[in-house]
Amino acid sequence: MAEIATESNLDTLSVDGGNCSFPAMSLGAPFVSPNVQIMNQPVRFFSNFPEGSPGDPVMVAGVKVNPFNPTPCPVLPRTLTPVVNKTVHINGMLVAVVGDQANIAGQSPRPIIGTGGFLKVLLNTKNP
Repeated sequence: MAEIATESNLDTLSVDGGNCSFPAMSLGAPFVSPNVQIMNQPVRFFSNFPEGSPGDPVMVAGVKVNPFNPTPCPVLPRTLTPVVNKTVHINGMLVAVVGDQANIAGQSPRPIIGTGGFLKVLLNTKNP
């Protein structure tokens, strides 16, 4: 059973080929569902929301590892790549789970690790 990735989860370090490394980071601020609850609390989750939106992983600043390369290390966005969850959606968005990846284009994979969020989902079938 896959666990929903929440703000307590991290991804893993990646490198760009020898100039910069991009440290493991938490995913950032999750999207809070307006109408789906888990354990009587609004569900918090990550998906490929527009860049900078709640629920989209925050960007990662590169750390210089090659002092002889004059190219500065950029701050780059992460894109969620479904590896474990390819079917479960909340509010129409594919939900990131532990084992999925928060990748930076052109770099080594960044699997989401740690203990995920919730195990039970309560759907609000009646709008207020």
